[in-house]
Amino acid sequence: MDVGKLRLLHNAKAIHEIKKGFSLDRKYQVDKKYLVRVFPKELLLERKKEFELLQALHSIVPYVPQAFEFGYFNGEGYMIIAFLNGVDGEFGMDDLSDLEQFEAGFLAGEVLRKMHALPLEVPKMNWFDFQTAKHKQKSVELEELNLRLPFLMEADRFINDNIARLKDRPICLQHGDFHPANIILNHKKFAGIIDFNRLEFGDPLVDLAKIGFFTTEVSVPFAQGNMLGYIKEQEIAGFWELYALYTAMHIVAAVSWAARDTSRNLEKIISYAAKTAVSHANFQQVIPNWMHEEELKWLIKK
Repeated sequence: MDVGKLRLLHNAKAIHEIKKGFSLDRKYQVDKKYLVRVFPKELLLERKKEFELLQALHSIVPYVPQAFEFGYFNGEGYMIIAFLNGVDGEFGMDDLSDLEQFEAGFLAGEVLRKMHALPLEVPKMNWFDFQTAKHKQKSVELEELNLRLPFLMEADRFINDNIARLKDRPICLQHGDFHPANIILNHKKFAGIIDFNRLEFGDPLVDLAKIGFFTTEVSVPFAQGNMLGYIKEQEIAGFWELYALYTAMHIVAAVSWAARDTSRNLEKIISYAAKTAVSHANFQQVIPNWMHEEELKWLIKK
């Protein structure tokens, strides 16, 4: 598809293909104003739902890219959304002070909480049964791969002891991939959230499960800000127990995923998973070490 022939882009001056990312869509930046995603016609219905959800999210959260146009052209589907200028958090975080990282993370956490509050008709689902079956499958896969690492066994024990907490959990729209690579920073401030390919419905707290795993590898102050921005002053019943539970489930799922394909860098994933388990004292504690009071003293001094 020649995206320059799309109606909205007839007067475009500069079109650059974006190679970064894991999406199968072809992506183009247009005049540093638009992002065009091109995809097979078989994905039209799926992408249409995503486009409509982006429109709904942007209406209440301006940090979500605006969705302008959706259509079918020359045998392929496409959507045109706003291009968020800046740099993704994975690469741009080092340019920020610890306090700037924390402030960016805090706002990102606030925005995620607002996204979760989007009023939508949610599908009927038994969240407890769904997650129980999913975890059992991952555990079986690890058994078959003979991956019986001590921290995985402790994570599995913690999950089995606490999975009943997932009964009657609220269901909302989840981002599905909340971590620094999908955060845009501009002028040393949080500028928005991107990459909505994994939008799905489920317990909102699942969106926090990658913070200890991925985000702390990039920036602990940003991770601290995420948590405090999300919680803010509103009490969430059983928050830390649920956070630890979803973190443990993510560890098991991530190692299982990496172990099934040699291209997925199993050694790196195991390193991240072990570090995350250690931060919870191998799930003897629900609040990670990096959120303990002594780890937040630098912030209080500011």
